[in-house]
Amino acid sequence: MPGSGDRGAAWARWLGTGLLGLCLLPVSLSLEVSVGKATTIYAVNGTEILLPCTFSSCFGFYDLHFWWTYNNSDTSRTILDGIVKNEKSDPKVKFKDDERITLEGSIKEKVNNISILLRNVDFSDTGKYTCFVKNPKENHAGHNATIFLQVVDKLEEVDNTVTLIILAVVGGVIGLLIFIMLVKKFIAFVLKKTQEKKKECLVSSSGNDNTENGLPGSKAEEKPPTKNFRDSVLWDPGTDGSGVAPFSGRYGDCLRNLPAKK
Repeated sequence: MPGSGDRGAAWARWLGTGLLGLCLLPVSLSLEVSVGKATTIYAVNGTEILLPCTFSSCFGFYDLHFWWTYNNSDTSRTILDGIVKNEKSDPKVKFKDDERITLEGSIKEKVNNISILLRNVDFSDTGKYTCFVKNPKENHAGHNATIFLQVVDKLEEVDNTVTLIILAVVGGVIGLLIFIMLVKKFIAFVLKKTQEKKKECLVSSSGNDNTENGLPGSKAEEKPPTKNFRDSVLWDPGTDGSGVAPFSGRYGDCLRNLPAKK
């Protein structure tokens, strides 16, 4: 059926494209070139400026080719061309069109730096500077990064007054919040201690009241039982073992007639 054949051919094309993309994906992601986070840098007329460029490769490299180009509204040209033999060799310059340019790169400590230094900059040096890298070990995969150089009479001083005011206000608010939290915790601590002291005073006062009222569990001293007259006088072992001292005469007879201690 023609319809089935067309659908089969379409699926085959999609599958082939997908496989090709998977094959090229590691190559496209392996080599990276960077000129830093800033897309534009400024230099004062007559000074020098470093144009940064670094590269990285997951597969390593040999005979890596790199070059710099300059581009403005009027012209475009290669200003430096070089090569890195291997991962243990520093980059070497093969060509440069301006004696003011110096290669400042190094491969030591795996920096992979191929930056250039431009001395005695002029207003005519304003423009785009692009760093290109091509690695034969990755089927000559190449990549590049661009930075814009702006040459000025003098660098404008950035007014940080507003920023400082904002930082001061934010810092003051944060400090105030911290102070309020500390005061709150201190007050809570003092109130807790005060309540504990009140409880101790109430417990102590309750104990004193019980003592004065003679309630059970009080600390009131127990008085010894009072002896009656007969016990205090007679209830003492006598010489005859009767428990009553032998008195004679009328007093002895009276005392013996008193009721005995129960």
